[in-house]
Amino acid sequence: MDRRIKLGYWVIEWSKKGCYRIYGHSSIQTQFPVRFSIGLCILTHSICCGFCELGLNNINRPMIVLAFDRDWTVDVNPHPRREAVPLEYVKYWAEETEHEVWATGNQLLVEEAEIPGTIESVRRLKGTIEPFGEKDERGRYENWPERETRLKILEKLFPDADQYIVVDDLDLKHVENWDHYYAWTFMENLRDGTLDIEVTTTLESE
Repeated sequence: MDRRIKLGYWVIEWSKKGCYRIYGHSSIQTQFPVRFSIGLCILTHSICCGFCELGLNNINRPMIVLAFDRDWTVDVNPHPRREAVPLEYVKYWAEETEHEVWATGNQLLVEEAEIPGTIESVRRLKGTIEPFGEKDERGRYENWPERETRLKILEKLFPDADQYIVVDDLDLKHVENWDHYYAWTFMENLRDGTLDIEVTTTLESE
């Protein structure tokens, strides 16, 4: 949670996506897994502008760090004979859920999916991008970290995540604490419910 305030008996918590839950701060918590009533909306709107309706799918969900490659992984450049992850899914998870979604492969995905990438992860961890060194004539940094290192940086940034998932056409099963999927196995597990990652009704109907 990014913010928490107390209003008498009640505690209101916000995430980066908006209002998340309300509960009593005594020894017994009372959560509301239903949409806010009109009166409650009026009460809290003056404090939190434009916060969302509270839905069942946002309660007690694990926070997952999702790291995506681009090529042969997302459908902007899919494998010629395999299923790719729709760009729309990546954007949805980044914009509408509590998950942390990052580009750890081809950094073109940063702009395409509007998600942070390797430069931003190092900036957050180190407070600077000096570790990359200088750029060459092709615009490439001299000290670009290996993929395994990029994943470990995210692990350090989000040590309390419930799960770490990387979707990449390179085999990264050897990276400790990370669950690796190829795009097509990721989609299979998402479809059969093995992966506890929410999608919208629109995405489910495609």
